[in-house]
Amino acid sequence: MGLSRRGLIAGVAAVAIVAGLSAGLLYRHATQSVEDSAVRQLGEYPLEGSDGRPIRVAAWRGKVVVVNFWATWCVPCKEEIPLLAKAQTDFGGRGVQVVGIALDSPDKVRQYLPSSPINYAVAVTGMDALNLVRDLGDEVGALPYSVVLDRSGGLIERKLGAFHHDELFGLLEHALK
Repeated sequence: MGLSRRGLIAGVAAVAIVAGLSAGLLYRHATQSVEDSAVRQLGEYPLEGSDGRPIRVAAWRGKVVVVNFWATWCVPCKEEIPLLAKAQTDFGGRGVQVVGIALDSPDKVRQYLPSSPINYAVAVTGMDALNLVRDLGDEVGALPYSVVLDRSGGLIERKLGAFHHDELFGLLEHALK
């Protein structure tokens, strides 16, 4: 009882499909594990508030948290700030907290803040947090980069580049349901 050529090809194709799916699932699981670890690390990462006091993202557990990595020298970052401030104003009372984490010098951030519309929490890390940002999915290290966390601290969304109004507000409306 021999295999036909067509049967042999179908069998090899089935094995290749199963192997490919398995490899994809293993990659996704490994990537998800790294991402989950980075999200947990973000929650406990020691940050210095713009006022010099220590803060941690985990302090806002129970809220939907928009963590925005930015810098004073980053033009798209500065263009996105009014939108993030509006999100804090419009959604803050409903359980959203925006946190800006500046990959910049504390002095430059403190000089910039009075002239900006920022009405949300700001932390400063310098370039120390770049590895964390990469672990959170920003493989190129570009700014702005944001992650949105649900009320339990789990990852909802990653965004490289500036949010657009409808995109951010729609995401927050959905996260608050």
